[in-house]
Amino acid sequence: MILISRLTIDSSSTASYIHKTLSELEDFMVSVESNVTAFSEFVRLQMDALTARGESSNDVIVSLFKGYPVPDKEFSTYIKQKKYDYEDGQYLSESLLMNMAENKYKGLVHTGEWNAPSKEQKEILELIAKLEYDKEEESDSNSKRSLNMNGRNLHPSIQMRERSLMEKCV
Repeated sequence: MILISRLTIDSSSTASYIHKTLSELEDFMVSVESNVTAFSEFVRLQMDALTARGESSNDVIVSLFKGYPVPDKEFSTYIKQKKYDYEDGQYLSESLLMNMAENKYKGLVHTGEWNAPSKEQKEILELIAKLEYDKEEESDSNSKRSLNMNGRNLHPSIQMRERSLMEKCV
């Protein structure tokens, strides 16, 4: 009799914990650094654990939509469209949504497009790189020009005077 009571308490408290975990999926997505595959595996394990305890959750799909926003713009747009379709009455189960999300994620990772910078971000990065390169080139050419024949750093006008004086002496 004591064993059955402990199992019931464990099962109830564990089920409550799983429900709470499933309602906080956006936190888990952050903890796995937006890895959609790891996220989906975690959700499946939690759903299986509920089923093993004779329970289910009716709001997993809502929690999935809350958890899927990630830094990748294309993926987030894809999930938003799935959410709009669902809200408009299109059938979408938790499993189907997770499979679709995983396939999209894997495709983006495979093609190197996952978290790739947008067109605007690429342009900004290119401009920054060009500015840094130009600054480095200017610094290198200035240091080469400012050394006189004796290896001293002098202003270009002083260097010209010294050359002129040296030419007169020769």
